[in-house]
Amino acid sequence: MDAGAMTEKPVIHLINPMENAVGGSEWRTIELYRLLAPHADVRIWSESTPDPELCRYVPVQRIDPAAGSLPQGGTLLFIGCYRVPGDWLRASHARRTVLLYNTPTPRRLTATAIALSALGARIEMVYAAAWMRDAVGVPGFVHASPIDLTRFRPISERAPGAFRIGRLSRDTADKHHAPDIALYRHLAQRGCHVRIMGGMVLAPQLAETPGIELMPAGHEPPEAFLRHLDCFYFRSSDARVEPSGRVVMEAMACGIPVVAHRRGGYAEWIEHGTDGLLFDTREQAAAMLLALKDDPDLRAALGQAARRKMETTYSAEEMRALVAFYTAAEAVPPPAD
Repeated sequence: MDAGAMTEKPVIHLINPMENAVGGSEWRTIELYRLLAPHADVRIWSESTPDPELCRYVPVQRIDPAAGSLPQGGTLLFIGCYRVPGDWLRASHARRTVLLYNTPTPRRLTATAIALSALGARIEMVYAAAWMRDAVGVPGFVHASPIDLTRFRPISERAPGAFRIGRLSRDTADKHHAPDIALYRHLAQRGCHVRIMGGMVLAPQLAETPGIELMPAGHEPPEAFLRHLDCFYFRSSDARVEPSGRVVMEAMACGIPVVAHRRGGYAEWIEHGTDGLLFDTREQAAAMLLALKDDPDLRAALGQAARRKMETTYSAEEMRALVAFYTAAEAVPPPAD
């Protein structure tokens, strides 16, 4: 074998729509690109028109079979089941096919799996959380969405003022729990300052409410928004089970105490009462948030433990294991149950 071929970097194709500059799967794609780029020839592909904002951070190529622009060889890593891959798959000649299931869309998963199976290759499954793996019933790895701990990090001191409770998400109705409108009003009446980025969808109910600040998604860099909070709150609508909740882990990395609904993939990384607080009812959430308001020592303890949890989750050892998985030349057997 030629010596140059022995040292040639593996080729990894990351495939994602890259349509939303504040989307969790898009930022998972970006962070995977950054993590893997020193070890492989990594390329990001989209079958859609990518958001120009995302193209400022990473190069994104449009899949256009007619122009000969398509992933070829190496490993195909599909980050999400957002659309069924087109006929370009037949010309990809990939050595590995990895499907990262990060949105609870069983019908799309089935359709995508059928399309990928036509390649005749084994599909390796990766899941955003263990609950998604258990729901599908197919063995695979569970990978936390990579986070840059130097970007999302604590600050030494927050500005004085009212107790700041923040929430961050895409600006869509399914990302919000409608009964939380009453919770936000209650918190504001108790002297809290509630900041909701990605909250313009709530404007008909909360605009002009004293103590509540609504901002569009992407109004501030997420790390700046998070680091100046005293507490982070998160709950989605009942119609949506949050697959992994990357933003919750970003808040934890910033050393912010988190109060989050128990129904979400992020809960798999939170030990209630140690590095975060998990609730079942709105009444529990209100009590937890107001307890944090009145107890700076509790806020500090939870925030520091949350940062330590993220330092363990994204340790150098864990990141090396992630790189080793994606740069492997052959399929990696899933872990035993």
